[in-house]
Amino acid sequence: MSSKLLSLALVLLAVPEGASLVLRSANPAVVEKKTDLEQVCHPNLEFEISCPVISKMGDESTSLRQKWWLPGTGLIAGAVGMTQKATTQSGAEAKIASNSLLYSMSGSNKLRERFQNKHIVILGDSISQYMYMNLAYNLLHKEPPHFDFTWWKMEEQFKDQSLRIFPRTAENYSKPLSFKQMYTIWEQTSNTQLSTDEAQEVCDCWYENQENMVQNRYLKVGNSAITFLPWHNQNTKFRFHWTPNEGYPIKTECEISDCKPPFKHEIEGDPQGEGLLNVLDEFVMNLQPKPTHILMNKGLWGHMEEPKLRKLFEAGRKMHDIHGTRFIWQTQTQRGYNLGESEEFHRKYPEVPAMNAETDQEIILKEATLAKKYGWEVFDLWEHSKGLEVTRLDDMHYNEHAKTYFNSMLVKQFF
Repeated sequence: MSSKLLSLALVLLAVPEGASLVLRSANPAVVEKKTDLEQVCHPNLEFEISCPVISKMGDESTSLRQKWWLPGTGLIAGAVGMTQKATTQSGAEAKIASNSLLYSMSGSNKLRERFQNKHIVILGDSISQYMYMNLAYNLLHKEPPHFDFTWWKMEEQFKDQSLRIFPRTAENYSKPLSFKQMYTIWEQTSNTQLSTDEAQEVCDCWYENQENMVQNRYLKVGNSAITFLPWHNQNTKFRFHWTPNEGYPIKTECEISDCKPPFKHEIEGDPQGEGLLNVLDEFVMNLQPKPTHILMNKGLWGHMEEPKLRKLFEAGRKMHDIHGTRFIWQTQTQRGYNLGESEEFHRKYPEVPAMNAETDQEIILKEATLAKKYGWEVFDLWEHSKGLEVTRLDDMHYNEHAKTYFNSMLVKQFF
């Protein structure tokens, strides 16, 4: 790995979990801006919590964010007298450096060689979606991303394209962008980064609200393919503007961010989990190239009840016996619990149970044990994300260097 890439990968600031992002400082300038900085918040991808400021292009809130946020980490930086937790930081650095596989492959065809004739289909929440983007970028560009795919960062990192998507005038220049506008910018800028003259990602994408959205993504590079389908909870609706029986190349007949109803195919979620099983049987297993790996993740939106989990694992075992596809259960990452305890969160998402680290760990261990009993393999992100709290951007999501580390572990174990 080059020294430049290594130093980029290990740019981490240590902030104690649960602490204010605006750290105490002897610098009067920092103290003066404290209130303003605390207003610059970002709702995360799935949990659309109200935020005083999402983005004011060109106004003081944006300039403050650019000045005080450390690029690539989402942590407040630049303050004189800021206390760093050196032990925590060095531990995270050492863990990421322990497997820098994707960094070491940078500039070569080694990842593509591992992915020859492979097709991984990823079903899960935003943790899985960001891992899809990171891995897809690595496969397409032969190097890890030099920016962060986190949705609220894309507008800042790709200003020119953002301004083309939503032009700003003198009248609306300081008006905050809406959540939907920010989401649209994220869809389109991320798709641009996952497209080259060699291969172009197909994004069957549209967002109205959490219950009405489409986020199906497909990338084929040579004889390798990566697919992402969203799966949050038992009520997730699987909606498609293209199905495998239509043949290839994939044509959604809709523009990115405008893939709204009517849908060509729709599979309703249901309390018994049959919708998910139908998606696997009717859609996923008919994709071409034939899926060689199916990676599934469930946890941040609540864990599956054991009877439904057994039904899923049994279905996976049968499909493996028929098709030879490797089914992999991805455990939930380590997380914070501040957001899940908020009144607004429970008001908006009453179906998501309150959790804590002890309960999560107990359930995650049972899930992994049960998955192995049914012949599934386990990708243990709960274990891999231990000690990486300083790389979290919020309660749940990690910066791009951590995501590259997670995918390095994934590639090492399964490819």
